[in-house]
Amino acid sequence: MESAEKRILECHIKDGSGGINMEGIVSILMQKDAFVSMLGASEKLIAESETALGLRFAKDYTDYIKAFGTASFCGHELTGVCNAHQLNVVEVTLLERQHNPNIAKDWYVVEQAHIDGIVIWQSTKGHIFKSIPNLKPVKVCNSLVEYVNM
Repeated sequence: MESAEKRILECHIKDGSGGINMEGIVSILMQKDAFVSMLGASEKLIAESETALGLRFAKDYTDYIKAFGTASFCGHELTGVCNAHQLNVVEVTLLERQHNPNIAKDWYVVEQAHIDGIVIWQSTKGHIFKSIPNLKPVKVCNSLVEYVNM
């Protein structure tokens, strides 16, 4: 745990933006069982990902990817800004938009459940939705923090 906290603080200092919320999503994820993360994403990579998707990420998602890039915990694999194709938010979102044409264009994939085609999305306003093929998406949480605490 100490090494993850140190890496986050180093990322925070290196970034210099003061934009990582240590009391929010970052600290909550670090406390999860079986938590594993990659290295945080740079502002440049985050901006490129947002441009590729034609949207701006919600604040809590931005805090998460600045700190970790991508992460997993307790059987959940969250998308992020990384080189792993199956976890890259741009690649996964573009693919899932093809399979889910009724999804709003200001949503991006937070997690693919790999069960019955279930996909978890976040809107640019931060709300979390669940989609199941051939059904209308349902709002399940008000934020990523709330979702990871379910």
